[in-house]
Amino acid sequence: MFDADRDLFERSRAYVESTCTPRELLAAASGVDEATLQGLEEAGGMPAATYTLFDGAIRSAIRELGEPPQQGGRAFYAPAVIAWLRRAALLDADALRTWFGESFEAALLAQAPDARVHGWARLFTTDGAVDRDALAAEVQSLNADWMNGGWAVCLRRWNGYHVVTKDLERARIGTITADGTRDTLSAAERLALQDAIESLDAVMLSFAPFERPHGTPGLYIDAMRERYAV
Repeated sequence: MFDADRDLFERSRAYVESTCTPRELLAAASGVDEATLQGLEEAGGMPAATYTLFDGAIRSAIRELGEPPQQGGRAFYAPAVIAWLRRAALLDADALRTWFGESFEAALLAQAPDARVHGWARLFTTDGAVDRDALAAEVQSLNADWMNGGWAVCLRRWNGYHVVTKDLERARIGTITADGTRDTLSAAERLALQDAIESLDAVMLSFAPFERPHGTPGLYIDAMRERYAV
């Protein structure tokens, strides 16, 4: 039974199949042997599938098209997972989490002047220093979200720079445009908006067509480009 708009489904399926790697080809794509992949899965150490394709329906880690069954389907994994698997073959679960925490903190500090204002203010104290407790809680939450699969839908790579930049630039776009409610922008503001959009786009995947209008690329890139002609 076909559960979704056929054209949207076909375009979304084409995106998944051209952008992502099916589970049966993960070993070949990543260079990580099948036994290691199976060990990660059995230990609960593999991120959830980025997309699962069914006849007439798709489930992603953030959205569904049609009415996908709860089980079955063909699992696909986004490029960020492939890169992460190469690291996972060299590090245990604790070391992976530590690596991401260090990567995230380094990216946060490198962009601190902007991060304190856009997207990450909650991780800084009132005097501008990093709030260590808030940072630790954020890293724990981000690692859990990564394992749930959603970040692989969004980002080209899983590391601190991509995560920090994504939320920072999305927040900056919201600030410049008052979340898209401003009627017009000055020339300088349009240039700043263009820079923020380019920085955001550089770390983001395109999203499948059924996701894009509802996600960051559609709301903060496409809509803002159209509204403010940048």
